[in-house]
Amino acid sequence: MRFLIIFIFLISNTLANEKPNIKNLVINKELKIYDSISFLDSNSKIINLSEYEGNLVLLNFWATWCAPCKEEMPSLDNLKKNPKLNNIKIFPINIGKDNLKKSNKFFNDLGIKNLKIYFDNPETLAKILN
Repeated sequence: MRFLIIFIFLISNTLANEKPNIKNLVINKELKIYDSISFLDSNSKIINLSEYEGNLVLLNFWATWCAPCKEEMPSLDNLKKNPKLNNIKIFPINIGKDNLKKSNKFFNDLGIKNLKIYFDNPETLAKILN
């Protein structure tokens, strides 16, 4: 029995250290802290990321013309409605310069019901991309 437990421990540690085969995923060895990121909600209210300290935050950058965005948005919608993940805050931020009407159509066409629409501003992009 001890051998089995040690074997499982060694296998799980080995697999946990492997990087997943996702091309656009960046895994940082050190925790990255972004303390002054802001973006806009659909009413042009400024949302400061610092207000969500202590939550698991997922920033998703998308545009209505983005084919991969159309594929991943329903998954994010399902993730948001998962009751076991009540501390996750998902912010889908439209960086495509689309207006609210076009963004709402994108969400409606995909059946997105659990996510809100957010918009970038030039300051946010400069901070994230640098």
